[in-house]
Amino acid sequence: AANACNESDPSVFVAAQPGAVAVVPTPPIFWTNTVTTSAQSWNVSANWTNSSVYPNGAGSNVVISADIAGGQTINLNLPISIGSQVVGDPNGSGSFTIDDNGGSLTLNNGTSAAVLTQTATSKGDTIAAPVAVSGNLLLTNNSANPLTFAGNVTGTGLTSARAGRGGGDR
Repeated sequence: AANACNESDPSVFVAAQPGAVAVVPTPPIFWTNTVTTSAQSWNVSANWTNSSVYPNGAGSNVVISADIAGGQTINLNLPISIGSQVVGDPNGSGSFTIDDNGGSLTLNNGTSAAVLTQTATSKGDTIAAPVAVSGNLLLTNNSANPLTFAGNVTGTGLTSARAGRGGGDR
């Protein structure tokens, strides 16, 4: 069932995390890089707006929705931790691939569930980096296209479920 924003109910990945602490979510930090001819780097602060530095910390609120002309690879390059992420090209003209390139992604929102959402307009995005879930994860795919996890996903007591129109590949 869709809510007022035409989003499906989220599925929950459950990963027990004893001793988790509350974190204050940051205001959204937006990815603005639209270069698709070569891989781009997460850890370059100039690729982001609404913050003077690239997002890396529990509770970081990330929005990757730049209007790209084709597929774009974003290399993590180092261990990155965020609390929530929205991903998807607003016009469906390109897809995002978040690649490890030596890095990894930790989804950590403290005592609140981490959130990963693919937008309805997404062409189908891929997380090709190892993902560690610290606590619970609300995963929503609002697109008819898949949100693909091409790297290992780990977390204590992690179980999987699918929700939304496109589900997930993993």
